[in-house]
Amino acid sequence: MNLRERFVDSIQSVTPGYKLVPKEDSRLMKFLAIILFFNGDFMSRYTTTVGSTVYMPKDHISSGTRNLSTLAHEAQHVWDHNRWYGHIFYAVGYILPQVLALGALLSLLAIWFSNWWLLALLSLVFLAPIPAPARMAIERRGYLMSLACEWWMYGRDGVSEYTWPVDNFASGDYYWMWPFRKGLVSWFVSELEQIKSGSYPTPVFKVVHEFLKSENLTK
Repeated sequence: MNLRERFVDSIQSVTPGYKLVPKEDSRLMKFLAIILFFNGDFMSRYTTTVGSTVYMPKDHISSGTRNLSTLAHEAQHVWDHNRWYGHIFYAVGYILPQVLALGALLSLLAIWFSNWWLLALLSLVFLAPIPAPARMAIERRGYLMSLACEWWMYGRDGVSEYTWPVDNFASGDYYWMWPFRKGLVSWFVSELEQIKSGSYPTPVFKVVHEFLKSENLTK
């Protein structure tokens, strides 16, 4: 097995059913690309996880170390999803509050017999880039895994050396889900310091770190 296959095999102990699929081969991903029109790089740049399946752009899939931290990032998402509350939290929490805009469809029922259709149409306000706490919490732990891998593999402290994790939270890539940069940086710094001291936020962090050590990929 190559490195990627060994990683997928090793992560099964904490994320059973984890599998990697080329994004271009998925009808679901092509459909989501239409809905997520505001993210023009959805199919070519971003890896997306649904349930235990990780959809990665085909030209990003490698048998070497390239994007290994991304696979670990997605493994954390799978672990969170598979917890007892995960299915509901992911299905609803990730798309809140923007999903509430669907309330506008109620106007189709009310328009014939009352003025309630005007109130229903107010639901469209949720299409605005309103902060999304649940989506932020999910992605925050995923990006913590990415930063941990940067530290374990290369000795790079991603929070202090560059700001890409925090930048992503306040961009259209995640529909401007969390613009409060100072709090995010403080959280990442605090959590990363604990990881540096040997603490693991979830079992996935431990399995990933042990895998990297077994492959002689740690600094």
